[in-house]
Amino acid sequence: MKFGKRDRGGACRFSSGLPFCGEAIQHSAVSRRAPKIGYRGVRGRGSRRFLDKAPAVRWLLSRILSLMAEITGIAGGANSSIFQRGAAAVTTLFLGLPLWLLSASLKPFLEIRFLAIPGPRLGHLVAEADCLISKKIPNRSRVLYFVFFAGPPVNTFFGEILRKRLIIWPTFLVGGAFVWQQVFTSPLSRHWAVSTPYASGLTLSSKWVEDDLNMKQLEQLLESFDLDPVRPYVCLWVRDSSYGSTADPLRNQDYSSHRDSTIANHLKMCETLQQHGYSVVRMGRVTQDDTTTNKQAFFDYSSDNQRSDRNDFLLTKFCAFAISGDSGSVFLPILYRKPLALVNIGGFVGVQGGESVKVVALKRLEWQNTGLPVSSSQILQRSMYLFTDKSQFEKLGVEIFENTPEELEGVALDMLDVLGINKLNESAIDLRLRKAFMEKVELMGLVDSQFLPSRRWLAANPQFSA
Repeated sequence: MKFGKRDRGGACRFSSGLPFCGEAIQHSAVSRRAPKIGYRGVRGRGSRRFLDKAPAVRWLLSRILSLMAEITGIAGGANSSIFQRGAAAVTTLFLGLPLWLLSASLKPFLEIRFLAIPGPRLGHLVAEADCLISKKIPNRSRVLYFVFFAGPPVNTFFGEILRKRLIIWPTFLVGGAFVWQQVFTSPLSRHWAVSTPYASGLTLSSKWVEDDLNMKQLEQLLESFDLDPVRPYVCLWVRDSSYGSTADPLRNQDYSSHRDSTIANHLKMCETLQQHGYSVVRMGRVTQDDTTTNKQAFFDYSSDNQRSDRNDFLLTKFCAFAISGDSGSVFLPILYRKPLALVNIGGFVGVQGGESVKVVALKRLEWQNTGLPVSSSQILQRSMYLFTDKSQFEKLGVEIFENTPEELEGVALDMLDVLGINKLNESAIDLRLRKAFMEKVELMGLVDSQFLPSRRWLAANPQFSA
């Protein structure tokens, strides 16, 4: 099987797990000597012995099993048991085999491609769907596309919007064919777009989002929250430790726990925003019930009985701006082109590009053996900017610390500066630190340079400019 070119960090670009519409994930666990696999079966490195082909067989089986593991979530649903998922995966896999064989036989005359829109995770659902619709599937002759939901849409309101825009095929008919196509197709030619929206800078647009959300509905909702409907409000997303245990009980989510943060550290920021005339609405569907947190600093919509998929979009559409942690929910304000601040980002992979992102503050990294902060130069040299798994940091002896209340308050003030609400007084030191930081970011090649690092955060963490 052909693998892509290696990036600066030594990683090989290919799709890991379930590759979606525009996704090409950075991954470093691929060997240069991976066996070649084609339509004619597994080919060893010159030997005719079966044992010599065993690594290739194992690779092929692991590839199928990894995709089937995703199909279990596709066909069985996130709340189903292991047995239900396994039965659904096997059924879907065998039902899709004839369709894939038909598509392979028709390839000289008609190319058939199966595209998956991931449903269980909101970030992928919004970003990949927008990538599919806004950039549009290439209008090529002799190419037929079958689009399906890879799992029930986590937001049913957005799922219905997509059904109005696209022909969505049943998963049990198309999902299995999708898996077979992924196994026997070159990774870099699987999709209509190789570049991922996370790497190339987001160009999400809400023009195609045909909804009937209006200000009257918003005013009624805010009044039910005992919030002043005339007062501007800020949407706040904080991904806490409850996400990993409730998002999918059968799947270990500890690998991404470095993206979690605590709501208590955001209280000072919320109080500062209130002093500047803003209400703060905590968003989300899976949040930890922290009885010790002073909820007078914000309205906890995430635990309110009026929380709904529709109201998620209603509140986001009309907010003044948004502040989000390292979560897929960032794509809601990006979809509506709302000014956005990213905080508690557990690695550079979580930094999104695009015109909506205004201010960014990353989590602090420290070497466990010395307690010294990790600099941007060290992040670049060790390819930490590609890390997506908590264990990758742990293997290097790196510990991750979330933003302090003072840093988060600084992000809120920086947003008011950037939006012109406060007068921006940027010193020569601030400019020097920001320039050095952005030079490192450009070398990493992960995001565009439209955003600004939080001025107050960077002053407290100069190592990110070193």
